[in-house]
Amino acid sequence: LLRPYEDAGITTPLTSSVAVAAFSTAEAGAQNGVQTQASILNAGTSAPATRHIGMAICGNVEKFTIQATRMLKSLVLMMTAPYSKAQFHYDAWIYCDDAAQEVLRPRVMALQSVASKLNNYKSPPLKITLVSVRPLFMKYGDEVMSMFRRCTMTPLLQHELLPPHVKEVFIFGADQIIVDDLDQVWKQAEQMGWDGTKVFASAEECTVPRTKCGYYNNIGPNWRFGHNGLNAASTLYSIANMRSRNLSDWLVWALPRYTVDLGDQDMMNVYAREHPERASLLQCNVNVRTDAGCDIDKMPPIVLHGNRDVFESFPHWKAVADKVDALYELLESKGQYELPGTSVWDALGDRIRGNFISTLLKPWGLSPNNIADLLRPYEDTGVTTPLISAVAVADSSTAAAAGAPF
Repeated sequence: LLRPYEDAGITTPLTSSVAVAAFSTAEAGAQNGVQTQASILNAGTSAPATRHIGMAICGNVEKFTIQATRMLKSLVLMMTAPYSKAQFHYDAWIYCDDAAQEVLRPRVMALQSVASKLNNYKSPPLKITLVSVRPLFMKYGDEVMSMFRRCTMTPLLQHELLPPHVKEVFIFGADQIIVDDLDQVWKQAEQMGWDGTKVFASAEECTVPRTKCGYYNNIGPNWRFGHNGLNAASTLYSIANMRSRNLSDWLVWALPRYTVDLGDQDMMNVYAREHPERASLLQCNVNVRTDAGCDIDKMPPIVLHGNRDVFESFPHWKAVADKVDALYELLESKGQYELPGTSVWDALGDRIRGNFISTLLKPWGLSPNNIADLLRPYEDTGVTTPLISAVAVADSSTAAAAGAPF
């Protein structure tokens, strides 16, 4: 169909020279690992562009293995024809130690096999790669890598493990479930300031009430960024900017200077306090937790986060996890076109969905679209609470004066 058609001596090219040039450019860009709007829209019959996602899991604890496997199942479900627009393929990078690799490898092979049957493109829609974290442990030691939990610092050092062509990675925790098309995450990020200059984009720990909800306002150390702090799950990282900004050097410099309770999450908040211009927000529906205060009526969930083992301990959350397992079994046995609904969230059904919603603490709200709104004082009943305290400003000034590797 791309060759000229001859009729009565008149040759009519079916694709203009401009379109052919755009097609060639898009194809070349895709081969070089460059994800541009042109490569997505003008790629014709070629396979979709690739998005990268990541997850860190270490040890052979059965609970974590089951959680990680279910998260990957939800990813495969998300890529089926009923639940996705098939605009992207996904490369999943699973950062793990030797113990986790041993138990995950057969599960990954099974998942890969199911995913390979989802479409007719030459390249598989999902490629899962197990990446050893041994180099990070050898370089930084267990004391750094396992703050809070084994391997917990991996997301902030993942740029040292990934090949050069990987420019962005959306990080999950093992205790998360994807319930809608992940393409929305990147669209949302662009609307909220993801412009090529940021190191990461993340959702707030909670939305409302401002300066009063969540771990950092009630329990955690005084390192929160903004009103309520940032949560490390469901974070979009610029691997390119992590490298160019020497994030590894900054982390080594900063760790001895702060009391760290939650590993990478605390250090994300510290980095955002010191460099707010290098961070941006994601909306709370990419990280829906029991206490996130997310208004899912206005922004339906994309990713659920079962921290504190709620997928195992809360009956209404367990029902969601069990339904995801059941949907995956249906996919395996009868194929993707037997899946109900238009997304995993839709396929849960009214009863499971309603019971789940009843567990979400209120009040509900949304995050501001611009991270700059979190840098202004928030006034509540006449009390002004600066989002970056004088102490934090002093910390940042001291850090710059001390020659921190920024």
